[in-house]
Amino acid sequence: MNGEPKINLEDLNKNLTIKIEELPDSSKISLIFEDLDSKSSLASRGKKNWSEQEIIFFVWLVMNYCYLNKLNYIDMVNLNLL
Repeated sequence: MNGEPKINLEDLNKNLTIKIEELPDSSKISLIFEDLDSKSSLASRGKKNWSEQEIIFFVWLVMNYCYLNKLNYIDMVNLNLL
């Protein structure tokens, strides 16, 4: 494997309740991480909603985890909820 995973955003957005315009590359995600890290000490307790940066960072992590482990991200969701 070389490079970054190729993600079809149209397919991704079909399976998410949020819409992602673009997934950042590794240099952009590094900046997002640094920004989130600097804000983490200022975070208020009991925060209810994630910021757009937090969501994009999480989606990026999951996509790369799936890519590196040759998993389909859809398989990570338990669709047999009763």
